[in-house]
Amino acid sequence: MLDILIPIHKKNLEIAELCIEAIDKHTPGVPTHLILAIDGATKSEFGKLESFMRARGTPIEPSYVGRPGAHQLSQPPPPPPPNWELIDWPGSVYFKHTIARGLERMRAPRREGFVAIIPPWIEIRDPLWFAKMQMPFAKEAPCMAVTVPRPGDPQSTLPPAKFMRRKWPAVDMLLTRPIIATELSPLMRPTDTAAEWVDEFSRIAEERGGTRWEATSVRYYVIDHHDHSCPQPESSEIQEPTSESPSPTTPVSSSPTTTEVDGLGVSAPF
Repeated sequence: MLDILIPIHKKNLEIAELCIEAIDKHTPGVPTHLILAIDGATKSEFGKLESFMRARGTPIEPSYVGRPGAHQLSQPPPPPPPNWELIDWPGSVYFKHTIARGLERMRAPRREGFVAIIPPWIEIRDPLWFAKMQMPFAKEAPCMAVTVPRPGDPQSTLPPAKFMRRKWPAVDMLLTRPIIATELSPLMRPTDTAAEWVDEFSRIAEERGGTRWEATSVRYYVIDHHDHSCPQPESSEIQEPTSESPSPTTPVSSSPTTTEVDGLGVSAPF
């Protein structure tokens, strides 16, 4: 199973629908659970996005051989649980704390599952993105994180490769295991942008003997957006996430221009 955590600052609410539609379209056949972590917005501000998610419904999984269909059952099966949830809280917090609160809602198996951190300005354009990003976890045990190429990198047909640290990685999207995210997240310093969070997560992973890889051929777009930022509070004002911190919104079941920045063409093989 794949948890997808989308940290959404109130200034980026309008573009989140594009991100979610792209995930739905380009993650076929993968059981997913979307976690929308809304930072700094009121109910009236994120109400439109919540309505979009309710109307979106739950994708229907294909029937498998040996599994009875609805017409073979004496009673219709109960509706599947929603594959998304929305959490919010008063005020605005560091990007790190937005992620931490979202991680509390993960459903994927801690050791075998995956969690992807995808900011709302990332618009996936590759139906093999998840397959490409999970490859290094099978190739190398110390792998703790897989990212995508920097925006603007040239087209690549290379397989995933170990990440060579740069001073400014400028990468916003990351895939890891739930157990790794849970263990490393509390050790990270406060970060105010997605790229800082990815770099800090990678630094902590490397300190513990882990490696970071890049899935070099993943295609995506970057939507015009605002940085996920907040007024830097005093340390006493920052509340570490607890199980009671978020107030979950239980689900019942056009946007800014998209700018192509990666220049990648047809998806390349692994």
